[in-house]
Amino acid sequence: MRPVLVGENNPYGPDEEFALWPAPVGCAGWRLCHEIFGMDADAYCETFQRVNLLYAARWSAPAARASAAALRERFPANNLVLLGARVQAAFGYPGREPFSLEVEGRGARRVFFVPHPSGRNRIWDDPASIQKARALLPAILGVP
Repeated sequence: MRPVLVGENNPYGPDEEFALWPAPVGCAGWRLCHEIFGMDADAYCETFQRVNLLYAARWSAPAARASAAALRERFPANNLVLLGARVQAAFGYPGREPFSLEVEGRGARRVFFVPHPSGRNRIWDDPASIQKARALLPAILGVP
């Protein structure tokens, strides 16, 4: 099962093909693919399933929580990579330490907490953050 990257919102439309898409240059999906994980676009798209909690003009915490519950059911055993504080809160994990993980249930699923890949998120200005994200990749991918 491919790990699932969970983003916040795509106000441009509900087509999951474009959720966290690795283009255009500088968008959140591009930054996550190229700058943070250090992957090429083909490998990134083949490796991860990509979804957003919302496809709406504005963020709604209640709608995000409902979407998070539906995604848990849709992906019952996939590793989840929750991108950003709002996504983490929607899944019931507010305030988690960046680059950490939580094991749900009897270890059937691991949930990873990665800061939002937006260019406005200053945590990515620290090169150590990139190293921490890349160090998580084997665990996210289920590689021992």
